[in-house]
Amino acid sequence: MKNQRAGESGVTRRAFLSSTALGIAAMSVVPRHVLGGPKFVAPSERINLAIIGCGGQGRTNVRALFQHKDVQMVAVADPIEHHDLDAYYYKGVAGRLPLKAEIE
Repeated sequence: MKNQRAGESGVTRRAFLSSTALGIAAMSVVPRHVLGGPKFVAPSERINLAIIGCGGQGRTNVRALFQHKDVQMVAVADPIEHHDLDAYYYKGVAGRLPLKAEIE
């Protein structure tokens, strides 16, 4: 008694399942960087970063961290929404809203 029926394409269930299993096994053996390309960063190799305080130094740090492909900015927290640094250190602005606009 034959349990396998070939569809219109002539592929049996057993052949379909074996080729699918073989394809899945091959994908699990191939390294992640081969599938993603030369500049691919795996999620397990990525750093999720949040910054607290977006003043002059915080903003400088964020700009420096954007140079690294394995760093992802996930949150920005600052009690001051918009801060004018002209009165303190140098000409420029800081705070949560200006940095959020720069990140987006």
